Amino acid sequence: MNNMGTNEHDSIHNIEPLRMREQALQDAAERAERDGVPPGDPAVDPYRLVLRGVRQAPIQEIPADFAQSTLRRQQALQQADLLERSLTQVLVGLLAVAGSVLALPPTLAAIIGAIRHDGNSALQWPLILSAGLALALVWAIDRAWARRTPSMRDSTGS
Repeated sequence: MNNMGTNEHDSIHNIEPLRMREQALQDAAERAERDGVPPGDPAVDPYRLVLRGVRQAPIQEIPADFAQSTLRRQQALQQADLLERSLTQVLVGLLAVAGSVLALPPTLAAIIGAIRHDGNSALQWPLILSAGLALALVWAIDRAWARRTPSMRDSTGS
């Protein structure tokens, strides 16, 4: 029989005693430090070292130019975002042109054939209507999202 489930189950129930032991050792370390007891308990001494390190940790001062450096980083991120958006728009435009060049001639031929009712058209109107509705829905969601979400320009005050 597989003992993995039993061991896993047992380890879940053993967490509380471990947590209580850790808390007791931390409390003993705090008391020993407060009372000035010399080191000597191998179970408590590591906790005393951690406690000293936390209490004696130097607090670093904020640099004098903190606000300016934060503003510079934010402006650099905005410039990078502008570049990324511009490149994305260019690439989407190129994809649209390439798609038009490849897909437009057969699509126009199918549409013209369907309009002439020659019966050999491979055009499937339900598919075209569904694609058009999907595009309209995506466009409407994008517009609604753009109105709901403040732009970076609005949030920076420029």
